Amino acid sequence: MGWVAARCVARYETHGSVSPEWLVDRYWLRGVPTREEMLGIAGLLVEKTMKAYEHFERGGSQPDLETTDWSDYKIYQCVEAAREASVRVARREEFRLKAGRPSSSSVYDQVRAAVSSATRSETSERDQQKRYDKLIEDEREQQELVARLEREHEFVRTEAARVAKPRGLWLAASAFAYLTVVGVVVPVVGLAWRPVWSGLLARRWLVGLFVSGLLVLGWYLFWAIRQLSESSVPQDQDEPTQVESGEPPGV
Repeated sequence: MGWVAARCVARYETHGSVSPEWLVDRYWLRGVPTREEMLGIAGLLVEKTMKAYEHFERGGSQPDLETTDWSDYKIYQCVEAAREASVRVARREEFRLKAGRPSSSSVYDQVRAAVSSATRSETSERDQQKRYDKLIEDEREQQELVARLEREHEFVRTEAARVAKPRGLWLAASAFAYLTVVGVVVPVVGLAWRPVWSGLLARRWLVGLFVSGLLVLGWYLFWAIRQLSESSVPQDQDEPTQVESGEPPGV
């Protein structure tokens, strides 16, 4: 019960009044089933606390333990200790004000505000630096992607123009025409005209025509692949990008 009395003294000195309702709402007393019973106990405790407080305000001392109930004596002890602590704090604050120094609470608030402001400022600068680094990295990746797409586009355009030249078209048409006529049409017509070829030379001649057509087609494919491999590396591969050359983004 003593600590509750000390809370009542602190409430009275800061707000000028203390009520059983505040005590019940602020400190829920354990072991009491109903609010009415708690209000009764809280009222009795507030009454004893204020009686002890007024007793010390009039300059009295602690009552004799032989003539006072133990619970009341404990309340008197807690009230006296709370008053002495309050008086010490008041005197200390008064001394600070006379000396021209701020109170401990104001110093604490100032230090806390300064630390909080410095922490927020440092966090904000760190986040801003991270965002700036992220923007630079994104800009670099975009420029590299654009440069790669431009090289691929130039390569495709060059190859399309090269393949569309008359020489490439003429070679492709010649190879497929030779395979069609010599390798397919002539053997088919020969077999249709004379289904059973009796001589070994005739059979070798038909197979040779077909194989020669495949060889011509293979030679054309080899030539086309070789032409593609010779021009597979774009000409502007070694050109530096905007970021690598040291130029600022957006210039």
